[in-house]
Amino acid sequence: MNPIEMAEEFGLAIINSQEYQDLNKAQDNLDGDIEAQKLIQEFQQKQMVVYEARQSGEEVSEESLSAIKDLQSKMMENSIIKEFLVAKQRHENFMATINRALMKTVGLALGEAGASSGCDCSSCC
Repeated sequence: MNPIEMAEEFGLAIINSQEYQDLNKAQDNLDGDIEAQKLIQEFQQKQMVVYEARQSGEEVSEESLSAIKDLQSKMMENSIIKEFLVAKQRHENFMATINRALMKTVGLALGEAGASSGCDCSSCC
């Protein structure tokens, strides 16, 4: 099998992984929940106002920051949003693990220092 075919199979394996499936399900649930969407939209709007104020050198009020923190708390109390964030984190960890394994293998093939030591940092090897 050539590397392109192997990459396609690998892509399918990722798509069929539990982490990917859980993320898709959580995304669908999130997309279908009006309350969760309203919370996210309101949070993003308030976050953008604070960002723009900071970018223009304005001082951000404690009231604005408090409103954002309150919305964050409400979002974390929403089971649909929380489910999505947990699934997203699991998927990101899964993909990071895959990336480390690929980089280690490619490093071994290229004879890079530290590739076989298990160290995945760039400064100590």
